Amino acid sequence: SVSANYRLRQKPKEDMVGTLNDAMEDIMKALDWIRENDELYDINKNCIAIGGGSAGGILSANLCYKDATIVSPWNKDGLIAFINLWGSPDKLRMDKIIDVNDPPTIFIHGTADSIVPYSNCLWMSGVLDSVGVKNRVYAIEGAGHTPTEHMEKIVENIAAFLYLRMKEIKD
Repeated sequence: SVSANYRLRQKPKEDMVGTLNDAMEDIMKALDWIRENDELYDINKNCIAIGGGSAGGILSANLCYKDATIVSPWNKDGLIAFINLWGSPDKLRMDKIIDVNDPPTIFIHGTADSIVPYSNCLWMSGVLDSVGVKNRVYAIEGAGHTPTEHMEKIVENIAAFLYLRMKEIKD
């Protein structure tokens, strides 16, 4: 397990594009570092699951669904799963084109989240469904943002999702 940090501007809302670009640059460098140090830390760089909660989930969504361009190279090799913890971006903050090559995703989200609306999760799940990306929504009925009181069930659902994902890869 590796936990990466990222820059956050003093006043992030004044330049959301710049704020997101800074964070994306940092998280992409962290993923490059993992790949470069895979042997040293006994990491299988062909089986990487990305996850994040709240702002980290929004950032991870932008990372997992980002595609390379001539100006912005990006290597998604080895990304096998995305664990989105109550951090689905809304339609206005998600400018990526999701396609069948993007990683299977589990969404864990409280239905009463007043910070990141549960409807964002349902929208993203629908987009993934429409292009054929496997995904699962684990809704926590009545829970708000960061529902730590449900951690045992959250861990169980993530473990089951990753178990099935690894089984799919091996078969």
